[in-house]
Amino acid sequence: MRKAIKGIGLAAILAIAGTSAAVAHPHHGFPPGCHKPLAFEMLDGLQLTPEQKIKVKAILDQGRPDPKNAPEIGKSDVTKLILAPSLDKDAIANKEADSVAHAQQRIKRDIDQALAVRAVLTPDQIKQASARFDKIEALHSQIKAEEHPQQDHGPDTPEFP
Repeated sequence: MRKAIKGIGLAAILAIAGTSAAVAHPHHGFPPGCHKPLAFEMLDGLQLTPEQKIKVKAILDQGRPDPKNAPEIGKSDVTKLILAPSLDKDAIANKEADSVAHAQQRIKRDIDQALAVRAVLTPDQIKQASARFDKIEALHSQIKAEEHPQQDHGPDTPEFP
């Protein structure tokens, strides 16, 4: 009984500490599952000079999209059109085109922003960011290999990615 109470107490302390840590160290202000711009990923782990911080902040602020002007294109919009009493394939195609155009604009903005941030970094900082990126890529490959091991199901079984 005493061990159970200690276990519950420890779990409560860990839960509170975990919540406090998450609040104390937000992930650059991006909610979970939200797109994190490439420039932010490049900067993770780098020590910037005060001058670099000022320049980078200006670049990131300038490249930040205005949420008031961002088109509201969501999965629910397309789902509503698909499940509507009368099917309007043109409206669905238009929503899809809007979504693709919005994604292309976001990608271009992210790349332009990352190139501007790269111009502020020193060659050593670029090397550090590249090494960190390579390490993360290797870890992702290891995780993928563990999650999806190659299995031989016989010659008649089709391969799935």
